[in-house]
Amino acid sequence: MNNICHIISNVKASLIVLATFFTLTAKANVDYIQSTKSSVLDSSQLNKPRFYTLLTGTVVTGSALSYGLYNSWYKQYPRSAFHLFNDAQEWNQMDKYGHIYSAYNQADVYYQLLKWSGLNKSKSIWGGMIAGSTIQGVIEIFDGFSEQWGFSVWDAGCNVLGVAAFGAQQYFWDEQKIRLKVYSFKRSYTQDPLISETGSSMDYQDRINDLYGEAYLTRFLKDYNAQSLWLSFNVASCLNTTKVPEWLNVAIGFGSENLLGGFTNHWTHDGEVFNAQDRHRYRQYFLSLDIDFDRIQTNQVWLKPILSGLNLLKMPAPTLEYNSNKEWHLHFILLR
Repeated sequence: MNNICHIISNVKASLIVLATFFTLTAKANVDYIQSTKSSVLDSSQLNKPRFYTLLTGTVVTGSALSYGLYNSWYKQYPRSAFHLFNDAQEWNQMDKYGHIYSAYNQADVYYQLLKWSGLNKSKSIWGGMIAGSTIQGVIEIFDGFSEQWGFSVWDAGCNVLGVAAFGAQQYFWDEQKIRLKVYSFKRSYTQDPLISETGSSMDYQDRINDLYGEAYLTRFLKDYNAQSLWLSFNVASCLNTTKVPEWLNVAIGFGSENLLGGFTNHWTHDGEVFNAQDRHRYRQYFLSLDIDFDRIQTNQVWLKPILSGLNLLKMPAPTLEYNSNKEWHLHFILLR
C-alpha cells in the first residue's frame, strides 16, 4: 500500500507539472495579447475565428492529454466499477489546497482566453469555471474507475471551491482581490537514520526521496514539508484606499512538518516496517507580506508575461509562524 501511495504521488506530481506548465504558458500568451492592446479584449462582440480556434485547441489538446494519460498509466492497472476513496485526512490536507489552487488559476487563464475571444464577462466567467473543473475532473474520473484508487469526493469538492473562488471574485468585484498562491523550495533534511521495528535503518533523506521524488520541480510541487499555501490579499483593493502601494499584499498561509507518509508516519520499505511516530506531524500557520505582480505598471511588453507568471507564487518575505505545538517563530525568509 505504501509503495502504491508513493507511485500515485509521483504520477500526480507529473500531472501537476504539466498543468502548471500549461497555466504559465497560456497566461503568458494572454498577457502578451493584453500588452499589445488588442481591440477584441474589451469587447463583448464575439470574434468567431478566435473563439473556435480556442475551442478546437482546447478539445484537441484535452483529448490528446487524456488519451495519453489513460494509455500510459491507468491502462496498466486493473479497472473496476466506479467507486469512492476517502482521502480527507491525507497529507494534513495539504494536497487539497493544491486542487483549489490549480482549479482557481486554470479558471483564471480560461476566463482571460474567453474574454480574448470576445465573450462577455458572465459567459467568460462560467466558461473559465467549467474549464478549470473539467481539467481537474478528468483525473478524478480515471481514479474512480481504477481498482487501486478511487474517486475522491474531497478532491472534487476542492476543485469546485477553487473555480468558485475565482468566479465569485470576478463576478462581484471584477477583479481578484484575493490571490491563491504557493511557496515551495527544495529543502535539505537531517541525515539521522530511521530505524525499523527489527533494527534495520534507512536514511531520512531516502524516505523523502521515495515520497516526493528527487527532481527539483517534482519536489517543489510535491514536498509538503517544504511547501506553504497562501491566500494573498491586496491591501489597496480590499481597503479601498490609495494610501498604500497598489501592488502590496498581505498573505496568510499554512503548512505542515514531519509528513513521512500520507496518513501516518508508518510505512514498509523493502519488507521492513518503519514506525516514526516520534516524528510528530504538526501544522503551521503563517502571516507575511506579498506582491500582486499583475498590479505593477510597466510599458515593457516582454515583462508583462513574466510578472503574470510570478503571480502564481508567494514571494519570499519576512514571515511570522504559529504552529500546533503552540510555538511562535519569526522567519526573515521562510526556509523550513
